[in-house]
Amino acid sequence: MMRDLSTPLLFVAFFAAAAIVWKAGKPLADTTETLSRHYGLGEALGGMLILAIVTDLPELAIVASAALRGDLSLAVGNLLGGTAAQMIVLVALDRARPELPPLATRAASPTLIVECLLVIALLGLVVAGPTLAGFGNLGPLALPDFLAPALWIGGLLWIGRLRPAAGGRSTTRQSVSISRGTFAVFGLAALATFAGGVGLEVFGEALAARFDIGGVVFGATVLAAATSLPELSTGWASAKAGENELAVSDILGGNAVLPVLLTVASLCAGASAYAAIDGTSLYLSAIGIVMTAIYAAALILRPKRRVLGLGPECVLLLAVYAVALICLT
Repeated sequence: MMRDLSTPLLFVAFFAAAAIVWKAGKPLADTTETLSRHYGLGEALGGMLILAIVTDLPELAIVASAALRGDLSLAVGNLLGGTAAQMIVLVALDRARPELPPLATRAASPTLIVECLLVIALLGLVVAGPTLAGFGNLGPLALPDFLAPALWIGGLLWIGRLRPAAGGRSTTRQSVSISRGTFAVFGLAALATFAGGVGLEVFGEALAARFDIGGVVFGATVLAAATSLPELSTGWASAKAGENELAVSDILGGNAVLPVLLTVASLCAGASAYAAIDGTSLYLSAIGIVMTAIYAAALILRPKRRVLGLGPECVLLLAVYAVALICLT
């Protein structure tokens, strides 16, 4: 039905869905900060546990819809291409406060370094996934489908143990009060993000078919960039407000969730998504590992000076991503 619409109407609908996702970003960031402080989660854990999951709702909508139709190539391409696309969001966030040292320096903390390690481990599991997909099968799930959620939960527990020693703002429950309105705004913003994600998937797929773009390439580029809008919107609001750990944790935490959504894709498709991972998807995973490692190094080294107005790690991220896209297309 959507494919019967004219190309201009498809573009209008696609950008309208993107606008909904973008506008929901600021209230999501504001309410997440309030909830994180009220429940004593801290910026990093709050960003990973609350904000990252909510801002990944568009990916969840896309993955579930594509997998239910049996289009695992689109689902896998969006998830694995999204890890690299969201690392580029960190480059944009670095420009939110250009008068200050690079964002990686301002946000540096042990919890964020652990988040980088968790993302690298999960993407490493994705690389090993096609080989492991023949083991431990239980219904539609294979061994990697069980390992990914277990690894993610283990990472959360590790970060939770580090949180008291991470310093920063008070993490006591009494640090800020909340009202029912806070929950209402958070819920409505999350719902808008999910609805916008569904729109991006539906209209984006129609555009991809119109221009004859393959599922993996489209999912890894156009769709991955569009579904990074929640992270860009929430991260920009957080970075502007000086909530640096929250901004970075939103991105890294979201990238940690993306491989876990492969298990959701497996459940929806009735077959392990890891068996559908092809060479292009492995390539995208490797690029995500390299880009995450670059940012982890910046969190450790904490560079003070900018290069071309950006942190040196951001320059490297842009270069790696540009070369990766050129080789992909």
